[in-house]
Amino acid sequence: MSAMYVGAYWGARAEPASTCAARLARCLESLHGAHPALTSWCHKGRSRAGARRPVDVDPGSLTTLVERGRARRDVDDETIDELGFTGGMWNGQTPSVGLTFQCGATFMPIGNNVVLQLSGGGEGETLTEPAVARAVLDSLVNAWEPVWVTWTTDAWRNAQGAEPGRPVVGWLTYLRGVPAYGIPDELASVAMAGGVLVSAAPTFSEVTEERILSVREALRGAGALDLRGGGSEVGS
Repeated sequence: MSAMYVGAYWGARAEPASTCAARLARCLESLHGAHPALTSWCHKGRSRAGARRPVDVDPGSLTTLVERGRARRDVDDETIDELGFTGGMWNGQTPSVGLTFQCGATFMPIGNNVVLQLSGGGEGETLTEPAVARAVLDSLVNAWEPVWVTWTTDAWRNAQGAEPGRPVVGWLTYLRGVPAYGIPDELASVAMAGGVLVSAAPTFSEVTEERILSVREALRGAGALDLRGGGSEVGS
């Protein structure tokens, strides 16, 4: 199966490291209750030991982690404020989950995003249980206030040929500022946190590329994809 991920995207939003860290803390706290594989996190590292160091999730430690990812110039190490902060972590267990973030950026070709890279098959299938998936989306939407979120795969993303910064449709697609009544009747949708959540199928395993393209066309025809958030869409 093509690599699966959940990506949340939004436009220019200047935020200091402390605010980004507070959002990250809320996100991790909420993910903790979504699935056993999302209860703890490790730093990424070049060695096995380095990649097993636990991430401390208190506000001070997360602020330090975010600040460490501040964009800087190679030549003189000066900060590049418009590029914000980047960072990442992984859960250190099975099923494997990686988390990356870009926040505080105001340079739109870069944009802002949080992406969860998810294992497929085996124990990874438990992550796609509908209740778990909804809890994961709630965590991302409530903590980061993105413009759009997609639960999709690399193959489905590539098949759509979406313009950079435009929504990519997935099994689940959240669109901020789009009312539920603006979604075509033939699509399953529900109001969610100032927007709408559209489901391509009741379960992840039922989704096909053809269904993704059909949902995309219906949403495009309704004007529901006329959103911009984030720069080049980041996936797995």
